[in-house]
Order: sequence, then structure tokens, then C-alpha cells
Amino acid sequence: MSNVYTTTNYAVLSIMDTYLDGGNTYSGSTVYVQQKPEDAHGNLTTLSYANGTNNFEQLDFNVQARFEANVVPVITTQLSEMKTVNIVISNSNISVQSYRSDGKQNA
Repeated sequence: MSNVYTTTNYAVLSIMDTYLDGGNTYSGSTVYVQQKPEDAHGNLTTLSYANGTNNFEQLDFNVQARFEANVVPVITTQLSEMKTVNIVISNSNISVQSYRSDGKQNA
């Protein structure tokens, strides 16, 4: 399996673009990240960026050089900030069920 981008701290496994209007309007991208070491961090971390977030454009998620220059520094900062904050995820007051995100690869 080839990753989109890899460092000693994490690997970007996949990037999925989101479209509206039946696929005609780019809405943003979601990046699937596996922090290292994998056994210490468990499942994937998903980071979603709406079109225009951090001045990102669709090409920032579809051209390797632009991804590495523009998006990777933001991912690195966000993952570092996540490690310094104790994050708790819980149901909202109107949600009965709890779910987790598994990074299972589509066939």
C-alpha cells in the first residue's frame, strides 16, 4: 500500500474530495491520517477541510507538491496540538447511539 505522504510521526493514507450538486461543485476534502506508532494511536484520525479553509483550494489536495507545501504543515500543527489537549468524545444530549470511525479501505 502506498501512502499519500509519510513522516516519522504520521502517514496520510488517503484524501477524499467531496462534491455537491451531483459531483459538479467541489466542497472540500477529508484527509485520513494514521499517527505513529500505530499501536499507540489506534484508529485513523480524520481531518476535514471545507473549500477555502486555510485558503486551501482543490488543487492543494490533488497535486502532490501543493499538498506537501500547503496542507502538510497544517496537518502537522493540528496533530501536535491534539497531543497537548486531553480530548474527550461523547454523545450529544440528543444522540442515543455512540459510533467510532474505522479506517477500513474500500475494496
